Amino acid sequence: MKKIVCLFVCLFVGAANATPISIIGYDVLNATISGYGAWAHTYTGTITNTGSGASYTGGTGTMADGLDSTWYSNTQLFNLSNAATITLYLDGFYAIDTLELWQGDFSNSIPGGIETIDLTIGATIDTFTGSPFSTSGSSFSNRNDSFSFAGSALSGLVTDQITLSSISEGNCCNVFSISEIRLEGTVSSVPE
Repeated sequence: MKKIVCLFVCLFVGAANATPISIIGYDVLNATISGYGAWAHTYTGTITNTGSGASYTGGTGTMADGLDSTWYSNTQLFNLSNAATITLYLDGFYAIDTLELWQGDFSNSIPGGIETIDLTIGATIDTFTGSPFSTSGSSFSNRNDSFSFAGSALSGLVTDQITLSSISEGNCCNVFSISEIRLEGTVSSVPE
């Protein structure tokens, strides 16, 4: 009986206390290679030129450094025709509540405008529609997109990694940028 009560209380308290989730690494398949135009991206792992873009594996970098970009020189560019896939590795097991994609706080028509994205946890995939938002003090509206897991097939699933794919944008140019990825959720134990 004590275990059941504790489980209920712990889940109830945990749901009300979503916290930032640390991304300890990420892999990107089919990104636009760093250095295209003025767009640059710092990454600590292996970068492989695939001919049509780049694959980043085994490291971390600009998109998980906790800083929103103020210029192209620290923002990753993506071309829709490359069909990029991003896998995020978390510092523990979480039930994820929200995903935010920050696209950079600078004057350019490329950042922002992500319309839909497929998110995958384990074998479960769901398509999400973004809710644009601006950062406090920004002169650029709707530069970032938030995706809520509430009511989705991924709501309540416990994981230590999540994959982003099938990203579509409605802003311009068949490209988009990501300067920072942020997640919030509740800490969970390792799933059985």
